[in-house]
Amino acid sequence: MNRERRMVMGMVMCMAMGARAAAFGQSAAPAASDVPNTLAAYAQNVLAKVAQAPSIAQYIEAQNARRVRVEDLKALDAKWAAAPGVEGYMWDLMRNRLAWDLVNFQYQHKFVTEAFAMDARGAIVAETNRTSTFYKGEAKKFTDAYAGGAGAVWFGPAAYDDSSAEMEIQVSVPVMKGGKAIGVICFGVSLDRWEERRVEE
Repeated sequence: MNRERRMVMGMVMCMAMGARAAAFGQSAAPAASDVPNTLAAYAQNVLAKVAQAPSIAQYIEAQNARRVRVEDLKALDAKWAAAPGVEGYMWDLMRNRLAWDLVNFQYQHKFVTEAFAMDARGAIVAETNRTSTFYKGEAKKFTDAYAGGAGAVWFGPAAYDDSSAEMEIQVSVPVMKGGKAIGVICFGVSLDRWEERRVEE
């Protein structure tokens, strides 16, 4: 699909979702019917299960054991957002063991554009690409998926991404241990590539 067609699709989908939200007085986050049924099933059957891998829970748990103040996380977040490029401390989060696991998953699932893991405070502990911010503790992609420790699957609004020229949606799933959420992993999914995928039987 060429760039022009993707731009048109993006505009149409954004307008449709915006109209729906305005009509019902809802936020821009999609209702269940705005998320393709196949993607909702994939989130529950694949993404949520990936987040339950023992190695992932172990890595997140180790990060949670660190005693870091939220004020310090926000200070790093401000430094992160102001950085013009990819700094050394960002590379550390893109090259650790969990990051490589996420990169490998992304390689196997071509429609996944990015993935990043957050600890129980909402701080990024691993990522496949540099994110715009470091601290997600007050963002719905963390709070709604963490759900106070209960854990839940969260779908963000469909949005057009200029860098990839594609419509994308973020899906967050909780990392659970002992029936309690200890972290969250957020996946970016290209809706264009999702619709065009060919599933091997």
